[in-house]
Amino acid sequence: VSTQSTGFKYTTFRVVYYPQIGYHLVLPVDPENNLEREKDTLHPDLEFQFRTSKFFYFKTPRTKELDATIGDIHCDIIDAEAEIIRSVESAVLRLSTPLIEAADLIGEIDSLISLAIVAKEFEYVRPILTLDNVIYITRGRHPLHEMIVPTFIPNDTTIAAFREGFSSSNNWAKRKRQVRLH
Repeated sequence: VSTQSTGFKYTTFRVVYYPQIGYHLVLPVDPENNLEREKDTLHPDLEFQFRTSKFFYFKTPRTKELDATIGDIHCDIIDAEAEIIRSVESAVLRLSTPLIEAADLIGEIDSLISLAIVAKEFEYVRPILTLDNVIYITRGRHPLHEMIVPTFIPNDTTIAAFREGFSSSNNWAKRKRQVRLH
């Protein structure tokens, strides 16, 4: 807005941007001027848009140009962000099966490493596996029990499998004879 040739008396104004309504020239509300009455005829380049308690908002050829060239930049940025997010989501979904498999493997490795650290720290030994249907435990320890009691005493244990059928009321007695604890 040219102030020299048209006699436009406002020298304090600003241009603001609001999402979805664009750029506006803003003039302050001043009780000493007649802007309320003159707002529609104030200047040929000013198109009154709306008023708040403190300001009048106008469109000008320059604010329209800003709207046309730059546009609603805030909405454009939000749209671009949404497109990027959709693209990333799509890529992640395409790779979800390998990512889940990798996460499962990493979890398994983490568990094995933790078990190895605990085994070393508490001096656990690897069991010797056989095809026999019997379990022999020498100086056996229970990890959780060992951690909560002040004094833990390791135990030897022998468990032999029961191989006969269960047909009489003395099954409990038969089982009891098959399991020997030392």
